[in-house]
Amino acid sequence: VEAGNEQLDLSFLFLLVDFAPGVQTDPLGAVRGALQQLCAHAEQTLPQTLLLEGGTAESRLAAALYWAGLLNCATQRDASLPDFMGSAGPCWACPACTRLLAGSHRDFFLLDGRAASIKIDQVREIRKIIGDPPREAGRRVVVMAESQNLTIEAANALLKSLEEPCPGTVFVLTVPQRERLLPTLVSRSWVLTLPWTHSTDGTLSDPENLAWGEAFTQFLRTGRDWFSRTGTKGAMDAVRLQGLIAYCRAALAAAIILRADRQTAHPAANLPLAGLLADGLDAARGRAFSEALDACEEALSYTVNPAILADWLATRVFVWLEEVRRRERGTPRS
Repeated sequence: VEAGNEQLDLSFLFLLVDFAPGVQTDPLGAVRGALQQLCAHAEQTLPQTLLLEGGTAESRLAAALYWAGLLNCATQRDASLPDFMGSAGPCWACPACTRLLAGSHRDFFLLDGRAASIKIDQVREIRKIIGDPPREAGRRVVVMAESQNLTIEAANALLKSLEEPCPGTVFVLTVPQRERLLPTLVSRSWVLTLPWTHSTDGTLSDPENLAWGEAFTQFLRTGRDWFSRTGTKGAMDAVRLQGLIAYCRAALAAAIILRADRQTAHPAANLPLAGLLADGLDAARGRAFSEALDACEEALSYTVNPAILADWLATRVFVWLEEVRRRERGTPRS
């Protein structure tokens, strides 16, 4: 449980603290600035639970470590930062910062859900620790990375911890979207949204991905012509399903942004699927769609037939959208 691991990979930290000479903009500066302001008014406003959403898994974890540095750094002034980045922040050179970077700080705990689910036994181990005061001069920081991968039992155990006062201890939950967590966890958290990633990793430049994505969207609109396409022998293999999943993820990311602001640019915003999801899926269904995409990827590792997985995914989303359409048809026009 404790982050006292010499092999802990902290390379993600440089997303926040390492910039090439001549850089004039800081894409995560607003995130760092918000965390600095929280720390500056710690006695009045320091949240017991910070929820970091948006960005990438690496940038969310980098922001979590930056928060730990702010709460434990002995100097709180990094003179090496250029003016546009400000100077208040972890020095990364004092004993506390050095131990954080080495993964040996006695009050920094990382439960990493990036590779596997976070189990209840791990949360129970943390609960045994947080009743005691921090062992060093700052605050104890418990990070639940990619906390959408908490098991139900672990999430409920964590909720009990958040409901109890934990002097000297703060929690950080990282998650792609807040909708992926139990609403009771979100309601007890101070939410900070990192800049949404606009990378589509070539998804939108592959003609086959676009063709399958358009066919998927057409099925969601009409309920037609999908099964004959996936039923063609060899048409839907693991590579094509991975491409479809990536296409859907890009469209879902754009849909989340479109729901908040129709004017915000995103490379997937013009996809018909993005508009369909923005109009047809609420936050809960958006979370369910994201979880369904995760389930498809996991099933692929068990050599499940890709065509069956694609049909399962298409059918699920069609049913959700059809429920919305039926409600709209049943609403009297004003």
